[in-house]
Amino acid sequence: MKITRRVAGIFCTVGATIALTTTAGGAAKADTVYAVIQSSTRGAAQPCLDVIREDGWNNPGARIQQWDCSRQPQQEFKLRLVGRDVLGHGGHNFYQIISEVSGMCLNMKDGSTAPHALVVQQVCATHNPYRAGELWSVQEIPTGIGNPKQGFFTIYPYSSLLNNTQQCLDIVEASDENGALLQQWNCNNTRAQAFWSDNFFTLWVRAGQVNGGWL
Repeated sequence: MKITRRVAGIFCTVGATIALTTTAGGAAKADTVYAVIQSSTRGAAQPCLDVIREDGWNNPGARIQQWDCSRQPQQEFKLRLVGRDVLGHGGHNFYQIISEVSGMCLNMKDGSTAPHALVVQQVCATHNPYRAGELWSVQEIPTGIGNPKQGFFTIYPYSSLLNNTQQCLDIVEASDENGALLQQWNCNNTRAQAFWSDNFFTLWVRAGQVNGGWL
């Protein structure tokens, strides 16, 4: 993915100020298509991330679960490239993950950086300063690391990278059941933290192969 340093924005969070380069021509031009994001908790029959209907598909604060894949809008998400961290954390790209059903972004509940904090949807920020809890970095899982098969990806909340807390997107209790919630948890290279999406693969083909597996 080509990043043009047209303007350097300042990303602010509690206790930190991080410089990002932003994408030229507006964020929408850096969007992927909508696609499902699947967890690997069931092996071959991989469930999809899903905005919980009972929480209200269009409500801020609606939680995210895993559920049998139906490829309906509540299970479709796109990645919007926001920019690149230019001061640290490996110069990784950071993305918003946007729900098709609501147009909202996946976000850490209350901006928490603590283990067990749940993932919810919130109204997306459209310009700097972005909220750390709604930005995500994605890395390919190398062959032979942990339990997941090659071809899966780990998703990191930017807020955990800023605070050096080493949190990863995670299925609660590594459950393979419908309704298991999405949280952040200490990174552990297990199936509960391995995800697949056509969008991840597309971005990996474009950039990840030459960026240490980071998309």
